[in-house]
Amino acid sequence: MADRWKEARARCEAASPGPWKWWTSNSWRRLRADLDGGRRQPPVLMPTNHRSDNHPDIAVLDGDMSFIAHAREDLPAALDEIEGLQAENARLRSEKAAAVNFATDAKMLAERVRLYCAEQYAKSENTDQLWGETLSNVQALQGYIGRPLRLEYEAWETPDDR
Repeated sequence: MADRWKEARARCEAASPGPWKWWTSNSWRRLRADLDGGRRQPPVLMPTNHRSDNHPDIAVLDGDMSFIAHAREDLPAALDEIEGLQAENARLRSEKAAAVNFATDAKMLAERVRLYCAEQYAKSENTDQLWGETLSNVQALQGYIGRPLRLEYEAWETPDDR
């Protein structure tokens, strides 16, 4: 798909600059770049007659011809890509919101566990047993959220720290 977009981009860059505007005076329809009102720009697409036999034809540059010929395929493909990217963006935003909610819930749960353990630790006479229970609670919480916790609370002390 990346090659398709590179090719479409090359066709855009090879085409006459835009915007383009149709001119219809004197019974001749002409498509011109409308950069300065279109009057001094070379035509993008213009009817003509061959000098040798007066046969009608269209004057068009190769880059513009390729751009026009591929527009019917390039534009729908670009619109499909945009729609797909918008859908993916919406899905990723939803997943991000769910992850933020999950992280907030996990943080609140971790704080509740920390407060409970600190309270129990303060009441307990058997700090070695309580420390083991605290570590078990932290390990259970780590299993719940699916990743290790970083314990950064100053209130956490091991029995050896006393």
